[in-house]
Amino acid sequence: MEQLAISGWDALPAGTRLAGGHLHDVRRIVVSGFVLIAKRVACGPAWPGRVRRLEQGEEVARLAAAAGLPAVPAYMVGESPVITVPGGAVLFFPDVPGEPPLPQSKGPDIADCHWAGRTLACLHRLPMSPTLAAEGALWPTTPPDHWPALLASAPNLAGEADLLAHWSCRYVEAYPQLSSTVVIGHGDFAPRNVLVGDGFRRIVDWEHAGPVEPSTEFAVLALDWSRAPDGQVDADAFAAVLDGYVAAAPGQNLPVPLGLVGRAGRLMAWTRFNLEQAAEHGPHPFLERAELALAELRLQTENETTWTSWYRGSPYSSEPTVLINQ
Repeated sequence: MEQLAISGWDALPAGTRLAGGHLHDVRRIVVSGFVLIAKRVACGPAWPGRVRRLEQGEEVARLAAAAGLPAVPAYMVGESPVITVPGGAVLFFPDVPGEPPLPQSKGPDIADCHWAGRTLACLHRLPMSPTLAAEGALWPTTPPDHWPALLASAPNLAGEADLLAHWSCRYVEAYPQLSSTVVIGHGDFAPRNVLVGDGFRRIVDWEHAGPVEPSTEFAVLALDWSRAPDGQVDADAFAAVLDGYVAAAPGQNLPVPLGLVGRAGRLMAWTRFNLEQAAEHGPHPFLERAELALAELRLQTENETTWTSWYRGSPYSSEPTVLINQ
């Protein structure tokens, strides 16, 4: 470990690169006969506070695992799971068998959706430490008139300024109400961050875990898990996510449609980050990411009335059969 801290990532075996998120290098490596998953995270000037965020996320993962949720925390190395190296950080995880849920040719799996909603509600009920409670749960606002300048690095996206201004106004208006409720959340509880194998589901990638606004996280999760093959959202799958949440949270405040505006705030924050990175480092891969976020904003604009109506009840009168246990 000392050599790793001094020499950086090059001290690690090359290993086998695995499918990861947008930002990291995830590899399966063998060290002293043990198979580990190594996550290599950039922590340069563009990532202020990244090490603290990683430590916070792993704190939540350990809390979730202790409460019986299927979280996969990183190994502790001394007093922290995060090993700081030149230019970044490294975390080590157990080599958990499994793959993300396969896309369903006939649409999302109802049992998966119900499980995701139920698990999210259990996560939102975890006790929050004073340290976490003191942190904000929402993304910063962007004044509507700032978007034309931010889009200057992406001439092909200049026509999206009105869309972004519309949602910026709505997000600013909703911000005080959304800020009034804070719970513990995963931050990116999408199918890509769940491993299915050996009859179990396991949740990975806790780097964004911490304080969240619950209706916003519900909206993000429900729309991620209920996607049909054509990219549209399946009403029955969305209802299954909601039904799972309701079943696991009797007496708990239930998600409200205002969370869709919170989701727009998250999409705008991701768009802004990538536009700023494109202006500093060049278009690839940042403009492609910004385009995907904008496509989601357009889809939400087109479907907001329909999606809002889905919050008014779930068609499921009883819990569907769950094929894979927690």
